[in-house]
Amino acid sequence: MFDARGFFDEYGIEYENNRNFYNVQCPFCDDKGKHLGVAKKGYTCTCFRCGKHSLFSTVKELLGLQPKNINEILKKYDTLSDDVEEVSYQNETIVVPGGKLTKGHKLYLESRNYDADYLERKYDLRGTLATGDAYAYRIITPIYYNKRIVSYQGRDYTGKQEVRYMTCKPEYEIIHHKKILFNLDNCRRDSVIVCEGVYDAFRFGNDCCCTFGTGYKAEQVNLLAKRFTRVFLMYDPEPEAQERARVMGDALSLAGIDVQNILLNNGKDPGDQSEQTVNELKKDLCL
Repeated sequence: MFDARGFFDEYGIEYENNRNFYNVQCPFCDDKGKHLGVAKKGYTCTCFRCGKHSLFSTVKELLGLQPKNINEILKKYDTLSDDVEEVSYQNETIVVPGGKLTKGHKLYLESRNYDADYLERKYDLRGTLATGDAYAYRIITPIYYNKRIVSYQGRDYTGKQEVRYMTCKPEYEIIHHKKILFNLDNCRRDSVIVCEGVYDAFRFGNDCCCTFGTGYKAEQVNLLAKRFTRVFLMYDPEPEAQERARVMGDALSLAGIDVQNILLNNGKDPGDQSEQTVNELKKDLCL
């Protein structure tokens, strides 16, 4: 979390101490009062006159500093380490359902322009049929961490099930999946693409991981901060997803990471991009 009070006190910025926010004069509009609220928990900065702003841009405008200096200040007032539990192993073993992919499983992947045989080999995919539980008729993706299966997620391939994605129940996971990132073992550079879902990571391959949805945990930010110097956030184009990306970007900046949000201009989700688009983008990002 961002120690806003400590930041304001050190730099002599006048503020009002309210229930959930510290309020200061907004540097983005002609605010004559103190309408900009900086959240006490989280990274939200909202002016009740001109709207939301990133923590990075708020600190920059309040102090008038160059961007290269902002991350140093954000890192100084980072209390993230106080909120993070170390990644812990809660079980010794895990049973992953499914066997080899059938024709039906592969047809689904191919309908989305994936190479089914390649994904099966690279990501150790398994397929289920009638299992009598919520994991029936799914493509099962084992979740590896440090080359060990610690959880799994199943994707409905029939289009008939109410819940598309089913992750291993928390009590059976070796590590809770939201405390790690999918495909992290295949990210070996100092830069990484971070997407929402497993199938986005399938599309971009090595040097791309996912947070299992738009929400994130402090442990995930901590892992990224330990391993990478640059993060390219590539969430879906919907406004809600982009807002979540903005908030996560603030958390990553606070941890001292150089963050860039990438919104693909063709309006498609990362998992629906063409091979040409993927290759060109990764080349542009030096990945």
